[in-house]
Amino acid sequence: MYNLFLARRNTLALWGGIEAFFFGTAWYSYTRPLPVPALAAVRSNIRQRVPADNYRGIPSNAALSI
Repeated sequence: MYNLFLARRNTLALWGGIEAFFFGTAWYSYTRPLPVPALAAVRSNIRQRVPADNYRGIPSNAALSI
């Protein structure tokens, strides 16, 4: 019975550690997001211009419909 208690305690500690790790990484990425320009454009709802967008006079939204 004592070994069962230790096994249950260790299992709960392991799962608790895993959950805390994933919660910590999620909280870290929520409070300090990576400075990725594409994500900044998505968050601000603005599409960043790429030099190939306006190649040969093609409107920048025409590439999205191809």
